[in-house]
Parts: sequence; C-alpha cells; structure tokens
Amino acid sequence: MRNAETGEISATTQLTAVHIDTVARKAVALAPEIAARARALLESQS
Repeated sequence: MRNAETGEISATTQLTAVHIDTVARKAVALAPEIAARARALLESQS
C-alpha cells in the first residue's frame, strides 16, 4: 500500500499458505510440477 500523496510505502503484507492433505489431515509438500509453476509465477511478479 502506498501513500496517495507522497507515493511512500505505508503498509506491506506477508502471506503464508499451507497445502493440506484432507485424507491424512496434515500439511504436505506440493507436487514438484505444481511447486515449479508456483515458483515461476512468483518470480515473474517480483
């Protein structure tokens, strides 16, 4: 978020996501191909 008058950064956010296996009912790693796609998307936006 930026200040409309000065353009200075006035707020930031950090998001954390967890992939949950609904059968095992615990957090699990993303499949390698999905992780690669997510990484590429994040890199393209930075």
